[in-house]
Amino acid sequence: TIEPSSAFVVDGVVMGLSSSALSDLPDIERVEVLRGPQGTLFGKSASSGVVQIITRDPTDEFMLKAGITYADPLDELNGHVSVSGAIADTITASLTGRFGSHDGLFKNIPNGVPDGREFGDRDDYGFRSKVIFNPADGMTFKVIADYYQSDTNCCIWTLRSLGPNPNGLADAGTIGAGIVPSEDNTNTSIGGNVRTTVESKGVSFHADMNVSDALTLSYIGSSRELDLFNQNDADSSPVLGLDINRSDFVQSQNTHELRLASAEATKLEWVAGLYYFEQNINNDLLQIFGPDVYASLGTRNSVIKTQTRNQALFGQGTYHVTDRLALILGARVSDESVDSNKIFNDPTSGVLAAYSAKKTDTGSVYRFGTQYDISDNIMGFATYTRGYKAGGVAVTLTNSDYTEVEPEIPSNFEIGLRSDWFDGNMILNATAFYTTIEDFQIQSRPPGQQLGFITSNAAEVKSKGLEIELLSRPTDDLTINLNMALLDAAYDSFSGAACFPGQTVEEGCNRNGAGDPLNGTQDLSGFDTLYAPNLSASLDVGYTFDLGGLAGKVTIGSSYRDDSMVYANNPTDSGRQEAYALVRGRVSLETQDGRYRVSLFGRNLADKR
Repeated sequence: TIEPSSAFVVDGVVMGLSSSALSDLPDIERVEVLRGPQGTLFGKSASSGVVQIITRDPTDEFMLKAGITYADPLDELNGHVSVSGAIADTITASLTGRFGSHDGLFKNIPNGVPDGREFGDRDDYGFRSKVIFNPADGMTFKVIADYYQSDTNCCIWTLRSLGPNPNGLADAGTIGAGIVPSEDNTNTSIGGNVRTTVESKGVSFHADMNVSDALTLSYIGSSRELDLFNQNDADSSPVLGLDINRSDFVQSQNTHELRLASAEATKLEWVAGLYYFEQNINNDLLQIFGPDVYASLGTRNSVIKTQTRNQALFGQGTYHVTDRLALILGARVSDESVDSNKIFNDPTSGVLAAYSAKKTDTGSVYRFGTQYDISDNIMGFATYTRGYKAGGVAVTLTNSDYTEVEPEIPSNFEIGLRSDWFDGNMILNATAFYTTIEDFQIQSRPPGQQLGFITSNAAEVKSKGLEIELLSRPTDDLTINLNMALLDAAYDSFSGAACFPGQTVEEGCNRNGAGDPLNGTQDLSGFDTLYAPNLSASLDVGYTFDLGGLAGKVTIGSSYRDDSMVYANNPTDSGRQEAYALVRGRVSLETQDGRYRVSLFGRNLADKR
C-alpha cells in the first residue's frame, strides 16, 4: 500500500502508480521535472518531486505527422502516426497511435546450448485521443482517452561475479550450465518462464471557465485502470528452486480536482482547490517452490485487496510586494485512509489464514519563500518546504500480519538563481538545496527473511547538493546544453538493517549469535542512499548548417554518472554501480519547410556495459 515518493502527473492527472505514466508517449509537448516536496499544488505522493508530462493539444488546421525509427543490434523498431485538426467550428480533435518492438539482449543457454529464448525484448503499442470543445469565450472542455499495452520477457539477472560465499545450488547450477561470470556476460540459464505484461487505460475530463474577469474555475476528473502481470524465475538458475513466482496485479483509480484561481499579472496571484483520490488494488501472488531449493516451502498463495482514499484542501499564493519582490505561501491539508485484507493459503502445511489492517493519517504540507528580480534578466529565490507522504500498511506474501508504516516527512531548503544573458542567447540556472527526511520509507529485506522485500521506516536521510543548468547559443548555428548535479545523500540513521546475502562479519554484519547472515543486522548510518551518485552530468552540442537547400544538424552528447549504491543493504563494492559515461550522436537533414526529416542516430556509441 506504500507508493513512490515522486508523483507522475500526465495532463493534470496524478497517477496512483508510475507504471501508468511510463508509456513512451509520442505526442509530448513538454516534460517538467520539479524537484523536492511539491505537495502544495500536486496530489498525493509528491514528497520528493514531480514529473509532469503535458501532451500536445489538437491543432486548428489539419495536420498529419508520422515517423518511424530503426536501431541495431536489437532490431529496435518504433513508429507513430498523429492526425489533428478541426472537426467543427468550436471543436478540435487529435488521434495518435504508436508501436514499438525490439529483440532481447539476454540469451538463455541451459546445459550450454541456446534454447532460442531471449530476455529483455519488448512489443508494445498505444493510442491517445484528445477532443477540445470551446463553446464560448472563456469556456473550454477537454476529453482525453488513452490505451497502452506492453508484452516483454522481462526481467532476469545475469551472473557478473561470484563472491566468497556463492549462493549454493543456484550459482553452482548456473556455472555448470557453462555461464562465465563477467561484466560483459549477457547469457543466463534458467528453467522457468519470464514474462511481464502491462495494460493501461484511462479517460479524463477537463473543464475551464472564466467566472469573472478576475477568476477562473477548473475541474479535472479521471478514471484509470492498470493490469500488470509478472512471472519470473526468482532463483535465476537452472535448478528447481522458485521457477514460479507470479503476480497478477490490478489497480483502478478515480480522481476529482476542483480549482479556483485568480487572474495572472495581479498584485496577489493565488489558486485554491479541493482534491479527491480513490484507489483499489487487487494483487494475486503465487509461489511454487521446487525440490532442489526451499522444498519444504511447497506452494503458497496470497490474495491482497487494498483500498486507499485521499482527500485534500490546498492553496498557494504569490504576493508582489513591489515590482521586483514577491512573497510565496502555500499549504495543503490531506486525510488518507488505507483498508487492506489478505488471505494466505499454504496447502503444503495446511495453513489458511486471513489478515486485515486499517490506517488513517492526517498530514499537512506547507511552503513559504521569496523571489527577487535582481535585474530584468536575473531572479533569485529562497524557499522552505515541509512535505508529507502518508504512511500505510505493509505486508508480504508470507504467513504474516501487516506492519504499520509511518508517514515520511521531508524538509527542504532551496536557494537559487534564474537568469538569461546576451539577449536571451544564454540561460543559466543554479539551485542549492539541503533536505532532511524523517521516517524515511525504504523497501528492503527484513532480517531473517530470505525471500521478499517490505517497506518500513528504517532510516533518516540527509542530502545536500547543487544543480546547474546552462543553455547557450554562442552563434546562430551552435547550441550548447549542459546539466550538472552535485549530490551528497546518506542515511543519517539506519541501524538494524538486514545483512545482505553472504555478508561477513568483517563487512559489518552482526550475526547476533546466528551462523546465517540472513538473520543478522548491520548499521548503515553514514552510508550513501540508493541511486545517489555524487556527480551526474550531461552535455549536448548541436550545430546547424545548410546543405543544398536542406537544413542539416549535427548533435553529439555525453552523460556521466558517478558510482552509486544500487543494491539494497549492500554498501560494499559488489553492491555499487561503477561510474560510467555514455556517448550519443545524431545527424539530421530536414526540408526548409520542416515537413520532412531524416536522421541517423547512435546511442551508447562507446559500447559501455
